[in-house]
Amino acid sequence: TQIPSQFSAVKVGGKKLYNIARSGKEIPDIPQRNIFIKEITILDFKDGEVTFDVTCSKGTYIRVLVDDIAKKLDTYAYVSWLIRIGLGDFEITKSKLIDEITKEDIISLEELNINDAKKVILDDYMLKRFVNGLKVTVTYLKKFDYSKSGYYKVYDSKNNLVSIAQLVDGDLKNKVFLYR
Repeated sequence: TQIPSQFSAVKVGGKKLYNIARSGKEIPDIPQRNIFIKEITILDFKDGEVTFDVTCSKGTYIRVLVDDIAKKLDTYAYVSWLIRIGLGDFEITKSKLIDEITKEDIISLEELNINDAKKVILDDYMLKRFVNGLKVTVTYLKKFDYSKSGYYKVYDSKNNLVSIAQLVDGDLKNKVFLYR
C-alpha cells in the first residue's frame, strides 16, 4: 500500500488533496491505496545518485515510492528527474518528435485501444443524464457488455464517440469528455 502525497490529485471528501494543502488547511487522514510494484531495476548508482526503472500499477506515486524507500533505509531522498517511458500500449521508444509526425501517424479515438474499452451506446435520454453528470446505471442500459478493465467508449445514438468512461459502483463515470 501507499499513502499519496498531500499534493496529489487524490480526492478526500470530494476535494483534491493539492487544493486542501495549498489552502493551508490540515489534511485529514489520507487513505492508503493498493499499488503493485512489479519490478525495480537499478540502472546506475554513482556519487549518491541512483537511476532506476520501475514497472508498477496505475496510481503509484513514484516520488512517494522514493520517499518510502529512503525511510526504510533511514535516510533522505528526492526525485531530480522523472520520465514515464510507457503507459498501456504506448511506449516512448515508439514516439516521434512533432516535426516527424505525418498524417498517416494520426489515429482517431475510435481506433485507439484504451484498456480494452467496450462500446456503450446511450439513447438520447441516457446521454442527457450522462452529459449532465447524473447517474447512468448499467442495469438500465440495453446490451451492456462488461469490460475486464472497467473502461468504456460511450457513443450517442448517432454513433458519435462522446466520452471515455469508467464503471464505478455500477455507474458509468466520465473520464474524458468529448461531447460535440
